[in-house]
Amino acid sequence: MSVVAHMTGPFRLETEQGVDLTPRSAKICGLLLLLLTSPNGSRERAWLQDKLWSDRGKDQGAGSLRQAIYQCKKMLGADGSLFTSTKLRVSLNLAEIRIIEGGFGEFAEGIDVRDPEFENWLTLERSGRSGDQRTAPLWQQRCAEPSPLPPTIALAIETLPGPSPLAEWFTEVTADQCSSMLYQVIGANVVGPATETQNEPEFQLTLNAVQSENGWVFMRARLREAPFGLQIWSGHRVIKSLLDDPLQNADVSQMVFEIAETIRHRFSQRPDDKKSAPPLMSSKAISNMFTMTEQGANDADHLLASAYEHDPHATHLAWRAQVRVIQFFERYKNGDVGILEESRELSSRALEKEPNNSMVLALVANSLNYLEGRFKDALSHANRAVELNPGNPFAWWTLAAAQLNNHELELAYESSQRSRELLRGSTLEFLPESLLGGSALALGMEQVALRHFERSLSFRPTFKPSLRYAIGLNAKHGNMERARKLVAALSDQEEGFKPDQLVEDGKYPTSLLRRDESVDFQLFRDLI
Repeated sequence: MSVVAHMTGPFRLETEQGVDLTPRSAKICGLLLLLLTSPNGSRERAWLQDKLWSDRGKDQGAGSLRQAIYQCKKMLGADGSLFTSTKLRVSLNLAEIRIIEGGFGEFAEGIDVRDPEFENWLTLERSGRSGDQRTAPLWQQRCAEPSPLPPTIALAIETLPGPSPLAEWFTEVTADQCSSMLYQVIGANVVGPATETQNEPEFQLTLNAVQSENGWVFMRARLREAPFGLQIWSGHRVIKSLLDDPLQNADVSQMVFEIAETIRHRFSQRPDDKKSAPPLMSSKAISNMFTMTEQGANDADHLLASAYEHDPHATHLAWRAQVRVIQFFERYKNGDVGILEESRELSSRALEKEPNNSMVLALVANSLNYLEGRFKDALSHANRAVELNPGNPFAWWTLAAAQLNNHELELAYESSQRSRELLRGSTLEFLPESLLGGSALALGMEQVALRHFERSLSFRPTFKPSLRYAIGLNAKHGNMERARKLVAALSDQEEGFKPDQLVEDGKYPTSLLRRDESVDFQLFRDLI
């Protein structure tokens, strides 16, 4: 041990020989305290910024954190190597630090960071250190009791006894699929109906099925938002073939995702709460990132970092890699080369945690496809994602994108259609519609492509990828009035946008338009 950290009473840091190393800056003391209280001495950069510089913009907060890290290393002198940092995380080597948290006094007494987020965190930390616990070192406190299970969404699934073994089997398999889909998409840990939970389940799903004389299975599902007693969704499906595997049945798969998406969307609409469970934070993050705005991407990244801090789930890391794809695609962060490095690290950690998670593989495929140009690897990952869960619409969505870049155009169109079928009725249906437009355009079916882009905009009028291509195709086919309306809509979101960028700017995200050598550039200049 080379450094001693005193946590009770006035916070101080010193060498084993008693030389005082305590920083004069309250912010740096706060940074050290946040790292010292982490079980492994490591925290996400975004989380640290949110706790210490919540009143500043993302870039300013990042700069302040970099400066604080530099000051910490400088203050530690010869022990500066205890501090390490990457683009995503800041770490302190706790193996070389003796933490003392005993005696009299308040935990971290006198620290005044003057940030409401830090003060909220400090209040919670102090409330958890009461009674005899304060006499034990911090690492012993954390090992004395097992950590609580990660927060769940507490979806209670009830499968009513069926009149036949086959009908009952179909409901059981469907219930398993619902649990698996929620786990993979938003990191939810679903509990069964017989599991004892501290709180009332957030949602109650009831499945029942009957089998007719001709062997067909009729399945019905009802979803209730338990705290409010409201039935928020119901549906039914007919399985006509006894040879059907529910995992391969398109209608059942669509129903499973519709249930999961209904839950995710309901979560995303709930008000923010400092005690929000990770699945709720990731639900909000998915909605935010697909606004395709810079603020939406930043908000999504912060939510996912916070979700991971509370429950280190691979899905949270994979979705953060998808945020980097959006930031790169939309040229946010001024095309920061760090986006690629961050995406690689996030993807690598996600795959290391769960190499057989369909959602993780799908989102990593997107990163390989759009950020690294590793088209063959992206195709391999996306195919594996579909193989593991053919009911995952995001897997088909990323497969279509990978097939496009591997010049498998007909397959890309088919995969986009499968993604759309599974997302039918979802608030995210605009995503596969836009990709259908891109696939059709690559195949030379311009009118079909335009219909898909316009349909995508009917679901999400502000979706920038569809706006761009709809402007280009409307202009090319003489629909100038419609094109000008769409230019106005895109200009509202993209300051300084000029229509000629669509075909003349080699870095603008409309490569499929620029491939058309017959495009009349003057048409786009006339739209200004």
